[in-house]
Order: sequence, then structure tokens, then C-alpha cells
Amino acid sequence: MTRDVIVRGPVNGDGASIYGFEVAVQRYFDFLPAPFDGFGIQANYTRIKNQGVKNANLVVDTTGGSAVARSALSGNIRVDRLENLSDHSLNAILMYEKSWFGARLAYNWRSKYLNSVNDCCLGFPVWNDAEGYLDGSIRIAITPQLEFSFQGSNLLNTRINMRAQVSGPTDVDPKREVKFLPGGSFEYDRRFQFGIRAKF
Repeated sequence: MTRDVIVRGPVNGDGASIYGFEVAVQRYFDFLPAPFDGFGIQANYTRIKNQGVKNANLVVDTTGGSAVARSALSGNIRVDRLENLSDHSLNAILMYEKSWFGARLAYNWRSKYLNSVNDCCLGFPVWNDAEGYLDGSIRIAITPQLEFSFQGSNLLNTRINMRAQVSGPTDVDPKREVKFLPGGSFEYDRRFQFGIRAKF
């Protein structure tokens, strides 16, 4: 007796490429009069272009003896991207440092990116919308032996939104309109941490 089976697994593609550039700056404004001479900045911007392995929607189910794409409504959507890479990303840090006091405010942002080429449950490509995070910290030295610190993470309470791509270019119709449906949404908590450092 024989049975038809479906076997899934990783397959080597034609290859992928990534290229781009980064611009960065770091500067303390120690040429300014006190107390502004403690300010400083760090910033960088990255722009990339990536081409991944084209997705052929190989997730299939068997219905009545015929193998069909689980995301049959979409056809074979091509997503020529590598996962988890944004085209644009930006990091900016404003700093202030003196012998007894320090403060830091950092903002990190990235444009939308491909989360999964072929979602395990739906069979669609899944994208994350652009997201940005703001963190901050303060350090105060009461004496050379005693220092207090306070840190806050995700001060903007950023929400992460995902979208499923249900339509897009295919081998048969390379100009097919790109369409999305809302996907999952979640957020990381704001976190605050207080610390004391003592030297003996």
C-alpha cells in the first residue's frame, strides 16, 4: 500500500544581497561656556537595500487529493526581502556629563520590515510597521563614594503592529497590487530601575 505525503524543509535559494551606507557623528560641546559644556550628541543613520530569496508560498494543504497553497487567495506572492532588516534606521543620543551628574536620552527608530516570509499559520508574508523607542537615564554622585542612578526604558510605551500581506506581485502577475490585512499587535512594558552604588 502506498500513501501520498507532503515533505517540507529548507531549500537553498539563488542567493541574497545587501548593500547601503551609514552616517555617524559623535561630539561633546566642550567649547560652550559652563554649564552647557557638558552636553554631547551621538547619532547615526543607516540606509540599506536588500534583496532576499523570493518566496514561492510553498506551504500547502491537501484538499480532495489536490495540493493547494494555504494562502490560495494571494497566489504565489513574491517577497524579495531578507527578514528583520529595515530600509531606514536611526539612533540619536543626547548626553550631559559632569563630574557629579550625568544624563542620557536615547531614541532608536526603524522603518517597516519583513517579520516572516511565510507565516507558519497563515502562509502569508508578515510585516512589522515602523517602530521607535525612547530610553533615558540619570546619574547623581552625592559624594565620591555614593552614587544614585535612575533608568527608564520604552518611555513612549511603543506598540508593535504587524500586518499580513494578502496580495502582491506574483510570477504570473508581477504588477499585482500589494494589499495588507491587520495582524497581531503587542507592546513591551515601560520599565524603571533605581540603583545605588557605594564605594568602600
